[in-house]
Amino acid sequence: MLLSEQKEKFAIEWEQDEEMGDIFEMLLARRYQGAEVEVFEPGIHREDVKHVDVSSMYPNIMIVFNLSPESLRLVRTKPYTGQYILTPTYLEIPDTTINRQLIIAVDEKDSISRGLLSELYDRRQVYRNEKTPGWDGHQQTMKLIMNMMYGYNGMEWSLYGSYLVAIATAAIGRFIIMAALRWLRSKGVTALELDTDGIYVRGKFDPAELTAYIQGLFGAFKLRAKLRLDANDFEGMIVIRMKNYFLRSKGKNVFKGSGFHGRGVPLVCKSTLEKIVTALFEDEPLMPIWVEVEASLFKVPLNQLEMTCNPSKPSGEYDEGNMYAKLLAQLPNFEWGGEIRYVKCVDEYVPVGARPESELKIDYNYYHGRMMDVVERLLEPLLDKDQGLAEFYQFVWKRKKARKCTECGARLNARTRYLNTDRCWRCAG
Repeated sequence: MLLSEQKEKFAIEWEQDEEMGDIFEMLLARRYQGAEVEVFEPGIHREDVKHVDVSSMYPNIMIVFNLSPESLRLVRTKPYTGQYILTPTYLEIPDTTINRQLIIAVDEKDSISRGLLSELYDRRQVYRNEKTPGWDGHQQTMKLIMNMMYGYNGMEWSLYGSYLVAIATAAIGRFIIMAALRWLRSKGVTALELDTDGIYVRGKFDPAELTAYIQGLFGAFKLRAKLRLDANDFEGMIVIRMKNYFLRSKGKNVFKGSGFHGRGVPLVCKSTLEKIVTALFEDEPLMPIWVEVEASLFKVPLNQLEMTCNPSKPSGEYDEGNMYAKLLAQLPNFEWGGEIRYVKCVDEYVPVGARPESELKIDYNYYHGRMMDVVERLLEPLLDKDQGLAEFYQFVWKRKKARKCTECGARLNARTRYLNTDRCWRCAG
């Protein structure tokens, strides 16, 4: 039964209650409050960084609180107060999106979701403990399926899901993570960034003590022991903005954020970021690094310049001048839906392999601009925290003096000028 056909699962006699009808329509449109995400301390943190997270948070919340489509029922709503009341048979949760308190009745009988998730959780622990061949793939599969059960309830067209499960799960997750945040701050720990099920912090604390505190908030729940908080150490962290940060772990950099990696970001940008981020973590000057990556751009192999895309329609369905249309026109036998590897040449995009490499006129100005863009996204939020970074940024990105290329006469700026010469990138190449 489609969610749009099961209104009676959300409210008792909602048809006779105009307010409840309005609330249901808001929930049906997926207008409800999601997870907590916040940045507290943008900047470079070079020591004593930890990530505190709730182990399998959403699946374990569904287990502990017995959240399942058949076990929950929205009884009524009342004016927003921000208060949480969480008991085994009654939940009162605030939702800022609809600006109401939701009153939810919970069935005491073990739900279908509780049984399935408990079985998957136990199987995952067996794989993680025994470490037989292929164990990591098996435990990751269990993790994926467990998280899918939460996500399925939030899908508009799920046949057997319930938004109410997704709403309650996210709300209880917010309650737990904010309680953990308050406890950490009470211990003198500095919060850096919060994202859904975890908090990056700087400082020392006992994870077991934090876990005991969180479990103590739910003394009436028989399965509260599943709410366990873990802490992982990192050598450093660069906090940029929400869901965008860099971690230093065992001498390696870990990038988080769609603006720093993906199909449309060539490897030359990623390798440039790697060098800049390493220099930031090791507190080294950036100018020599930047001069080096600029000078080496002409020498990088073709695979460092490649980007990929996945056209989802035949070439005839794209507007003339669209990048996909131009790429597909050069690949007459390409089956749309597959992946295209391509490079940016002067005035055009060329699929890899469509021409001999010796005939490609690579647009180094384009790649230089992409390198500048991705490093700029990294540095801009940090400038107020570091005078040295601000000076470096001003020198590289904010040159004011206009010049013209001595060979072709083109106007030069920070993106088009080749290094510190009076030539453009095209002529220099």
